[in-house]
Amino acid sequence: MNKNTNQALNSETVMASFIGKKRFVWIILGIVAVVVVAAVVIPTTIILTNKKITTTEVTSTTTSTTASTRKSTSRVRRTSTTSTTTTTTANPSMRDWVETDSMADSRSVHTASVLNNGKVLVTGGLSDMIPLNSVELYDLSTATWARTNSMYYKRYQHSASILHNGIVLVTGGQGDGDCVVSSELYDPETEIWTNTGDMNTKRCLHTASVLEDGMVLVTGGFVDSIDHNSAELYDPSTGNWTPTGNMTHARRWHQASILNDGKILVTGGENDKGMMNTAELYDPLTKSWTTTGSMHDARVCHTASLLPNGNVLVVSGDRDDYLAELYDPITGNWATTESLRIPRTGHAASVLANGDVLVSGGREPGAYEIKSSEIYDLLTETWSMTDDMDCERYQHQSSVLPNGTVLVTGATNRITRTCNAELY
Repeated sequence: MNKNTNQALNSETVMASFIGKKRFVWIILGIVAVVVVAAVVIPTTIILTNKKITTTEVTSTTTSTTASTRKSTSRVRRTSTTSTTTTTTANPSMRDWVETDSMADSRSVHTASVLNNGKVLVTGGLSDMIPLNSVELYDLSTATWARTNSMYYKRYQHSASILHNGIVLVTGGQGDGDCVVSSELYDPETEIWTNTGDMNTKRCLHTASVLEDGMVLVTGGFVDSIDHNSAELYDPSTGNWTPTGNMTHARRWHQASILNDGKILVTGGENDKGMMNTAELYDPLTKSWTTTGSMHDARVCHTASLLPNGNVLVVSGDRDDYLAELYDPITGNWATTESLRIPRTGHAASVLANGDVLVSGGREPGAYEIKSSEIYDLLTETWSMTDDMDCERYQHQSSVLPNGTVLVTGATNRITRTCNAELY
C-alpha cells in the first residue's frame, strides 16, 4: 500500500472517529433531556391526578343528619328535621372543600332537603336573629342558588320532610314569637306553597320522620317552657294530624332515626330534669313506644346516623363531649366506639357511600365555632381528620347531592358573620 493510500485511510479513520464521538455526545444530550423532562412532568402529573375536585359516582341515597344545638331556651335549633327524616349517602372520592355560590340570605337553624329532581330546597332559619320565611333552591348543574316562593310563615327550629310523592312537608318551628302549630306543603313542580292541617300541639325543637307507609311521625319538642312527650302522625292523603302513643320521656334537642325494620329510634335530648341518656322505639304497626337500652353518655345536640350495617352511630352531645357509640337494633344494646379527635356540638353528619361518616363544624369547649372535619371509618371504627372547611360553622346543614358531593349550607358564625356554601 503506498503512502497516499495510507494517508487516505488515516483521514477516513480520523473522520469516522470524530463522527462517532459527535454522535455519542448527541446521544448523551438526548438522554439528559429525556431525564429532565421526565423529572418535571411525572411529579406534576401525579400531583394533578391526586388533586380531586369532583366526584363522579354515587351508589345510593339514604339520609343526612345534622345536629341540634342549644343556645338558650328560646333560641335553639333542632338538628335533625332533615336528618331524622332522611339519610344521605355520598361517594367520598372528593377530599377537599370547595366554595360554591352563596345563598341570597345568610341563615342558620334552617332546613335543607334534597328533592327528587336533585335540587336542594333550603327553608327558613335565622338571619342576624331575625326569623325568615324565604326559600332558596340550589342547582348542582349550574352550581347556583335561586329564590323560589316564600313560605306563608316565618320559622326556624322547624322540620322539613320529603313525602313519598316528592312534596315537602314543613311543620312547626318558632316564628316572630312563640312556636307555631302550622304546617305547609311545597310542590317542587309548581314551586307553590299550600297550607295543610295544623298539628295538635305547637312544637319547636321536635323531630319529623317519614314512615314506610308514607305517614309522618312528629315527636317531642318544646313550647311555653314545657317539654313534650307527645307524638302525632300526619296523613298525606287527608292532610290531617292525629295523636299517637306518647313517648316515655318528654324531650327536646333529641334525634330520631329510621331503622331498617321501620321502627323509629329516639335518642337523648333534654327536659327540665337535664340531659338524657335514654332511648326508646316507636313501632308503626302497634303505634306504641317501648324503651330500649340507654346510651353510656347523656347527650343533647348530638347527631345520629344510620349506617349500612343497620347500626346507629351517635356522635358527641355537648361542647365537652368527644364520645361516640353504636346502637345495635338486634340486641337493643349500645357499645362505645373510638372518640372523636375534637369535641363538638351543633355539628353536622353525613353518611358516605362506603359507610363512613363525615362530621363537620360545630362548637368546641371554648364555645367558638370550628371549621374542622373528621371521618369515621366504618370498618376500623376509628376517626381521622380530613380537610378543614373554609368557614367556621355551627347550626349548619349537610346534604348529599346526586353526584355524591356533600353540600354544606348556612351557619352561625361570630367570626366572619356569614359563610358561603361549600362542597366536599
